[in-house]
Amino acid sequence: MAHSAGSISTLPATCSEFIFVLFLIKFSFDLTVVCKLRTLLLKALVAIASDVTKERFFAMKSIRVVGDGKLGGALCNALSKMSWRIERPLGRVDDLQSAAHGVDVLAITTPDGSIASVARQIEPSEETLVIHLSGALTLEVLSPHPRRASMHPFTSIPNHELGARRLLDKCSMAVAGDRGVLKIVEALKANSFEINEDNRVLYHATACVAANHVTLIAGQIERLSELCGVPKAAFLNMAKESIDNVLEMGAAHSLTGPASRGDFETINMHIDVLPIEEKELYVRLAEATAELAAHRYVGGNKCD
Repeated sequence: MAHSAGSISTLPATCSEFIFVLFLIKFSFDLTVVCKLRTLLLKALVAIASDVTKERFFAMKSIRVVGDGKLGGALCNALSKMSWRIERPLGRVDDLQSAAHGVDVLAITTPDGSIASVARQIEPSEETLVIHLSGALTLEVLSPHPRRASMHPFTSIPNHELGARRLLDKCSMAVAGDRGVLKIVEALKANSFEINEDNRVLYHATACVAANHVTLIAGQIERLSELCGVPKAAFLNMAKESIDNVLEMGAAHSLTGPASRGDFETINMHIDVLPIEEKELYVRLAEATAELAAHRYVGGNKCD
């Protein structure tokens, strides 16, 4: 079988072309052609291997956290499920100078009061994106680093595993700074919104109301449900329905119950039977409920 050297000009690009080249090598008796075909095949394999390596390099992302608490652990768990490379987290006893080297993202997940001092201990890297996950702090605390951003998950993180699931469950993220932070948001399949730095502390206060104050009320529900012998799930389902009502109608128009009607006789009956340690919280919340209801009834009536 004879082939002209001039016809061997391009690299085989598909599996069928590779098979054809191997067929030619096996059945060709022209040593010159065989040598050229083998060289061509070798170059093709090297080229494909190089392309695969480049594709993996550019697709691969890596992260290291400083401060492996609930949030740092949850973030690493979530990103590991999305095929990110997770470097060993660093803590109080570790040397942080080179923490930003060798990774795409360095996340400082320490308590807010430590973020600025931790950032100053880390040698800046032109390539590495340094982020914090605080809701209250601006980017100023990361000022030594050329690429900096913040990403505050709009969800509660009680532990590593549940936190990871929530981060991957269409979580919302408040972001600011370097646009590279959006790659993390995208990897988590999350939603993002930007926070004006002037409103950041107010935003975080509101987030604490949403997460902590609601949990505080749920705690009272939990205690009282045990006292009255009714499963707490029944009351907490009612609480969920109340949240749904607020989403649909707004808080004032979602109010029900005696405080919303100005039925203080019933409220006093409640106070009489409540344990002493539960009275103060109940009274304060009932008063606040009545004040919110008053805005609804301006110019209206008090019928539920």
